[in-house]
Amino acid sequence: MTKFNAGDKVYCIAGRYLPKVYTLEDFTHDPEFSLIVVETSCTFTADGKSYSNSTIPALIPATKENYKLLCKIFPDLTWEKPPKKPTPKKLITKMLNDGWESVPCYVRDSPKTKYKQALIQDILQEADFPYYDNKFSWKYAKPFDTKTGKLIIDYIDGKVILES
Repeated sequence: MTKFNAGDKVYCIAGRYLPKVYTLEDFTHDPEFSLIVVETSCTFTADGKSYSNSTIPALIPATKENYKLLCKIFPDLTWEKPPKKPTPKKLITKMLNDGWESVPCYVRDSPKTKYKQALIQDILQEADFPYYDNKFSWKYAKPFDTKTGKLIIDYIDGKVILES
């Protein structure tokens, strides 16, 4: 079963929701219903249920695949397309502009070489090797969390969103 976290983009398929993408946020007032869609004031369990005794989750991850399935199952509704994931370049730029001195990244120069770790300190505009770590410029970079090693897939309001 899918576990949801704050920052996840979801479709709500229960009752009164619009066929759009919602963003989950932390809800600290109830340990069981720890997630909330602020614009609807509805809370959910970490496994996406709107009632603890529900057998079917009310939340579905907002992915391209789920979008296609929902359009097929509910052809009379116009579902909002899921948001595109930001590129590593946009993520790193956003983090640096938000005050990060450097962003930990897996870097490499060629798809044929293995990734190394580097602290990216600048993005060089219009360069073939845009990711600069104060010594070298790299062609490819993927930001990651130093505690877990997981990739950072988004950065929203000062919070990193990690891959599941």
